[in-house]
Amino acid sequence: MNKEMKLFFDDWITEQDQKVIGKKVVDLFIKYRNDKKMLLLFSKIVSGMGINDFSHTVKYLEQKYDETNINLPTEYKKEIIISVLTQLRKNELLDKHLDEYRMELINAITGFYRLVL
Repeated sequence: MNKEMKLFFDDWITEQDQKVIGKKVVDLFIKYRNDKKMLLLFSKIVSGMGINDFSHTVKYLEQKYDETNINLPTEYKKEIIISVLTQLRKNELLDKHLDEYRMELINAITGFYRLVL
């Protein structure tokens, strides 16, 4: 396998791993949703993801709440948004993309992305 193909597959596998990690952390987050430490863990993990994986993960969170018929009150949505944004602001590498992440987060948590598609 040439070097270019190896890099492609490494990137692809890493991207797929991030999506799997995102789904696993969402499942854990929902299972232990009353534990404040879980919100912090979720926020730290998603704040380290690239924008595509981040978007996929927060949309998956909203979908899972919807599928399981667990109420996601507005106040808790605000807590999630604030927690994730706090962690994103700590990540200096994402500083110039913070608005993009913020919009993805708000659109996903509120379910607005479903109306736009």
